[in-house]
Amino acid sequence: MIITFVLATFPNRAAAAAETWEALLTESKSYFAAEKYDKALTSGKKALTSAEKLYGPDHPNTADSLFNLAEIYRELGNYHNSESSFSGALGIRERILGPEHSRVAECYYGLAELMMSRGEYQLAENYGARALAIFQKTDGPESVASGKVNILFAEISQGRHEYREAESFGNKALEIFEKTVGPGSLQTGKALLLLASVRIKSGNYSEAASLLQRADEIYLKTYGKKRLENGKLFYHQAELLRLGGEPKKAQGLYKKALKYFKKRSEINPERGRTLIALAACHKSDFKYKKAFQLHAEGLSILEHSLGTGSVILEEPILEMSELSLLNLDYERAGVEAFRLFQLRAAIYGAKDLRVARALNRLAEINLKMNKLHAVESFCSQALENAASAGSSGEPEQAASLLLRAKLRTRQGDYPSAQSDLERASAIIDRYPDQEPALALELAAAKASFNLAQGNYLAAEPFFEKAIAAAEQIYGSIHPRVAELLGEMSVLYRETGRVKEAEAAKKRAAKIYSKLT
Repeated sequence: MIITFVLATFPNRAAAAAETWEALLTESKSYFAAEKYDKALTSGKKALTSAEKLYGPDHPNTADSLFNLAEIYRELGNYHNSESSFSGALGIRERILGPEHSRVAECYYGLAELMMSRGEYQLAENYGARALAIFQKTDGPESVASGKVNILFAEISQGRHEYREAESFGNKALEIFEKTVGPGSLQTGKALLLLASVRIKSGNYSEAASLLQRADEIYLKTYGKKRLENGKLFYHQAELLRLGGEPKKAQGLYKKALKYFKKRSEINPERGRTLIALAACHKSDFKYKKAFQLHAEGLSILEHSLGTGSVILEEPILEMSELSLLNLDYERAGVEAFRLFQLRAAIYGAKDLRVARALNRLAEINLKMNKLHAVESFCSQALENAASAGSSGEPEQAASLLLRAKLRTRQGDYPSAQSDLERASAIIDRYPDQEPALALELAAAKASFNLAQGNYLAAEPFFEKAIAAAEQIYGSIHPRVAELLGEMSVLYRETGRVKEAEAAKKRAAKIYSKLT
């Protein structure tokens, strides 16, 4: 009787456990669809625990649980756990379903999306190609799945600044979606949003506006006004305004986008990018302190999500250094510049031209802090790197030579400074319209060189040229303008023009007061 009872009870318990697992997974997916990601994660973890206990670690249901968690982690910005879960699901599915199954392709596609978001474009491309090859066999070349991979390839190309390729992939995806799921479908809306983003980045604002309008109609119809996905639409609409020269109008849309992204997760990378874009709006309005705070918060979110070695951090770290300079915080500027140097050396190799640019930036900042030995070292390394790049490295060589000429002038080594100035001038003269910042710094270096030797008549026109160029390139409220005005006031004082010296000094002080 006992044996009969146990045998009769066991299947009922197993069936109940299976129902519990299925209910948990369904619940997690429902929360995910409703964009309630924290609740989706809680149910998803319980579903995985249930699957592992009931079916073991190497079962399709366990793989389904892992895949579900991977998607939730990705939306929350937890890329490390997302990658681990996608990889776990992929391993199980490949062993059980075989390497050519559509559910295997789903894992490759998930990993490809993840790598693209982290800036690991080659890995993303490799995973995407494997997914596409399987989808084309299982679903056909014109399937929705194939269209989604084309969107992914477009995003990878955009990340590499290859806008023609991005547009080609985006148009292919749009063609597939319009044919298979219709011109008013959500997938079509996502393709339109992607193409609008590409047009914004390539400066084609009128076409971008038209595409965004079409996407807006689809998103509003599909999502209504309260869905988190709308944050992406607001972000791109704001980008269109900011990059089109209307940063003040863009701010409201960025703030709307932030509300959506914050509901998803505090560490969502999209929230980080939006904070950085909003910082750029404040920078254009000369509100450098506010810009610094927003940018620092956005950069911290990106580092948390992407890891500190992601190529996507390159531009934000460079901008962090620039904002530190604008706030006259040279120590912080130097720290960020050194981080940029380390990141580029790790990604591109120690001899890459981009590393030379980072070294020149370090030299420039250390010159402001009067750390002359460091300037010498960074300039020497930058010159060596730039020289190995051939003709493409010439502008960077000129930048190094100008920095070293300023160093030599400060040290009183005028013959060496003269030699560096002549070499830099010969390079810059070959790029008269392409390198306005270098032309500015050449004039500034010649002005300082002549001022240091008491050649005031020779120095004055160079200062005038440098100040005018600095105002044109950087705007009237910028530390470079103030620095040049400060040197000009010294020249005026040395030549007995007291009123002009005071006027230049007051202009410089006014700029510094606005900066601080």
